[in-house]
Amino acid sequence: MEMLLVTDSVRFGHLLAVCIGLGASIMADLYILNRLRTPLSSDMLATLHRTHLVVWAALGVMWATGLGLVYIRTGFDPAAFTPKLIAKLATVSVLTLNALLIGWVVMPVLKRGKGRSIAALARGAKLRLAVIGGISSASWMLALAMGVSKVLARSGADVFAVLLPTAYVAALLATAALLLSQPRPATA
Repeated sequence: MEMLLVTDSVRFGHLLAVCIGLGASIMADLYILNRLRTPLSSDMLATLHRTHLVVWAALGVMWATGLGLVYIRTGFDPAAFTPKLIAKLATVSVLTLNALLIGWVVMPVLKRGKGRSIAALARGAKLRLAVIGGISSASWMLALAMGVSKVLARSGADVFAVLLPTAYVAALLATAALLLSQPRPATA
């Protein structure tokens, strides 16, 4: 009974971190979408920076609790890893790399664009934002889906071999279409 309580507590912490990270990511996306034509200000950049710190904290908790769950379930024996577990580890690794790219690429692009709107940024800058935003959206949705789906828990590697690339391509195309369809203002 005690071990079940420990496992449930770790799982709860893990799902809570996914929810917080996903929520912060969605809030940042909506914040940006509502301000595509608004000049980037210090306040906007500070809000996005704080949101990025929340995402980093959520990722830290996700890694800690996720590795705890992996140990509880597998003892870190690779032979006990399921296709879902491998897909989850890959997705959280992509999320972590994406968070680094937000800090290394997105935030500097936005800082350089201060005083101009995102719609006024060069096409290449908007494309970089779209790719990183699309990867973020797909990764958070996949993390949530894999955390709660019983169907995916029983799925084989073939399902994940289709699901993951499809989710990423769909999110990338949607994000790119949204950002690149924004015409640059005449004054840009």
